[in-house]
Amino acid sequence: MKKEFRIVVIMKYVDKIGDHIGSVIRELYERTIDYGGHPNPRGVMGTMRVKGNEHDVVVMVDYITDNQLQIELAMKTAAQVGIGVLKLFEAVFTKQFKRVGLSERIVRLSEGL
Repeated sequence: MKKEFRIVVIMKYVDKIGDHIGSVIRELYERTIDYGGHPNPRGVMGTMRVKGNEHDVVVMVDYITDNQLQIELAMKTAAQVGIGVLKLFEAVFTKQFKRVGLSERIVRLSEGL
């Protein structure tokens, strides 16, 4: 199971879906990593503040932020991931999605994202 659910293997399947969904999913994956999905300089430095004087250095990290840009990016990314997941399910359950009109609703929901 560990071998089959590695991101490299999953992305191979996603790339086969077509409709450029693979590139979108890949970009969202990379964005979540870049902004803190795994510890990395951008994810840590984006919420870090350093204060100090000649004797002391204090490093603070915001776990909860009021930074409007960070909040908007997180909300937009969450919505885009939701649409991406629906597109992946649509590729697997195409007939069921079409039968209930979900394909068209996904298109409308993703406008502006």
